[in-house]
Amino acid sequence: MTMKTVAIIPAGGAGKRFNKNKADTKKQFIELEGIPILARTLIALSKAPQIDEIIVVVPPGGIDYTRIEIVEKYDIPKVSAIAVGGDTRQESMSNGLKHVAKNIDLILVHDGVRPFVTQKMIGDVIKAAGESGAAITAIRPFDTVKTVDGGFVQSTLKRDGIALAQTPQCFRYSILKNAVSKAEAENFTGTDEAVLVELMGVKALLVEGATTNIKITAPEDLKLAEAILALADADQQT
Repeated sequence: MTMKTVAIIPAGGAGKRFNKNKADTKKQFIELEGIPILARTLIALSKAPQIDEIIVVVPPGGIDYTRIEIVEKYDIPKVSAIAVGGDTRQESMSNGLKHVAKNIDLILVHDGVRPFVTQKMIGDVIKAAGESGAAITAIRPFDTVKTVDGGFVQSTLKRDGIALAQTPQCFRYSILKNAVSKAEAENFTGTDEAVLVELMGVKALLVEGATTNIKITAPEDLKLAEAILALADADQQT
């Protein structure tokens, strides 16, 4: 059975780390090889046949720019709503959920500044969430991971029991909506949506992500993104 899926794209951050050098431009609107990062992300998501609609959450004052310079300019008709972000990612997600119809089965969440998401990641995480109720993309760490207290190493964690969470993440609509509501009621702020459903006792399946599925949050990330894009272009030409 086909499950109706809406993607919510939290892109409402102020980008303070980026704005040290680019004070007038939000990180999601900064161009990567001539195309805004957010546009690249939305284009990738819009190509996924499993996604029926896309809701974008942008900074205050960013709605017109997003509609005209991204959605209309790059012809992304799957974008059904553009919402205003809140002070936190969680508030932005709550605002995005207000635009979701009641007949939706799954909500896919993806960072607006992760433009290298693949069709396989999207398909795999939607399939896994449809079967289990919750799924996230993640990668295994290559580096050794330590716990630290007061600047001193306390212990070393086993890498085989650790995953570095990415997006996309996907959840049954009812699970995510209830998780966000519970977090708001308890004044809890999480760093991603998965931690909210974890607090409800829901375990998310892991889907393989990629080291190239980077989140562009600082100027040095943009340099890495340019290199990833150049490699992808080179692969297409061979």
